Amino acid sequence: MQLDYGYKMTDVFSNTHQAAITLRMGSAKISKAAKIRKMKKHYMRAARYYKKRMYKEAISEWEKVLKIDPNHKQSKELIEKAKKKMEQTAKKR
Repeated sequence: MQLDYGYKMTDVFSNTHQAAITLRMGSAKISKAAKIRKMKKHYMRAARYYKKRMYKEAISEWEKVLKIDPNHKQSKELIEKAKKKMEQTAKKR
């Protein structure tokens, strides 16, 4: 819900108050192009994290891709790969 309010002082006419209420029902649909841009942003961010060996952060970003497209095969595969890297890193300690 959004509330907009305005007050205008005038010399000629009486002062005016204006108010508007905007109520949105449900979630707005995102265009296909917007979804692709959003997925690409998260996917590329994940790739940068992975390259820096920040596996937990990379997984989080790939999971955001999967929220947009649950069937995104590369993200699923790379999450598994990152989890294995995390396990290997933990064993070395």
